[in-house]
Amino acid sequence: MVGAESVDVEAHVIAYLRPLLPGATVATSIPRSKSGELAFPARMVRVSRTGGVRWSPAHDRPTVLVECWAGKSTDAWRLCADARAALLALDNTLVQGGDPAAPAGAWLSHVAEGSGPVNFEDPRTTMPRYQFLHELLVRCAVR
Repeated sequence: MVGAESVDVEAHVIAYLRPLLPGATVATSIPRSKSGELAFPARMVRVSRTGGVRWSPAHDRPTVLVECWAGKSTDAWRLCADARAALLALDNTLVQGGDPAAPAGAWLSHVAEGSGPVNFEDPRTTMPRYQFLHELLVRCAVR
């Protein structure tokens, strides 16, 4: 049996956010140039699981960090606000993952905000960055 702990929550959150954040690169890592340097797109959202607990054999409660970069502070804020609103709207939403070998999808629900948007300067770049934390409830969909 496939349990909630086998759901790649990062992949599912990315699959959910991509169509809702047009023009933004949504991924788990920042792209790099051929020489290995960070190559930020004009608008970037990075999704990272930062912790959480298994709530039951069928449910996981991950904490997800969402970081949003853009060329101007107002654009980074707007991107962050849009991503936040999208995650706040999760209510037993079926999200299909991108991996054909993975389960059919996962049901995602918003549980709590760990932190609202924070203006968090990124020392690696001059691009403005806002970030927030959300706790989700995840249940694997049936194959």
